[in-house]
Amino acid sequence: MSTTPATNIVNHNRMSRTLVEGYETAGTFIHSVTYNYGATLSQIAGLTTLATSCSQYMKYECSGSLMSAYGWWKDKSSNQMSYWGGGATTGGCTCYKTTSCASTSNKCNCDSNDATWREDDGDVTEKDILPVTQLQFGDTGDSGEQGYYTLGALKCQV
Repeated sequence: MSTTPATNIVNHNRMSRTLVEGYETAGTFIHSVTYNYGATLSQIAGLTTLATSCSQYMKYECSGSLMSAYGWWKDKSSNQMSYWGGGATTGGCTCYKTTSCASTSNKCNCDSNDATWREDDGDVTEKDILPVTQLQFGDTGDSGEQGYYTLGALKCQV
């Protein structure tokens, strides 16, 4: 008889795709994540400690909006993180890790800073720093600059 680990899914206050527009200075758009079910950050951290694995999906879609220098997220201890879901913890996005960014000189597709819609996405899988507690963006204050972010539920296998 095999056993499949149970997956705990913890949703938050903004599960849908969200527009970021009108914030030019780095990090001035702020979304502080509130997790559902009345769970405290301490309780959620307890879940990630007990779990065998955890992940949380994040995506940023951009047109004329820089990612690396203008956006970041914060972990459960409020540490500012300079990498994005699927990227190397030393910085950058999934495309940098897989050498598939729109420009080889950038660490994220959204660092192209052009009028083409691009995206960077992936899962944060370092359970010791999850959940994501805040997302911050900028470089969306000028005409033609826009972004959308999506933050998925925290998923942990126990």
